[in-house]
Amino acid sequence: MEMKKYLLFAGSFILSYTVLQVVSGLLLTAIYTPEFPSEAASLPSQVEFGETNSIPLIVSVLSLGIAFAVTRFFSKRLFS
Repeated sequence: MEMKKYLLFAGSFILSYTVLQVVSGLLLTAIYTPEFPSEAASLPSQVEFGETNSIPLIVSVLSLGIAFAVTRFFSKRLFS
């Protein structure tokens, strides 16, 4: 019975994480606006490799919450 709960938690976490990553990627792509410099002479000599944000952390925490809720919901229904 514990193995079923573990598999349910792992499956729901993987599914919710994948769905939330795809949705957040689509939203970030849709709202992205590139910044072009007005003059080519003012280009920086250093290259930036992106910026950091907290979206992966938020997606992970939401996925854990969803997986926990799904596991508790189905544990009461199926395993009692």
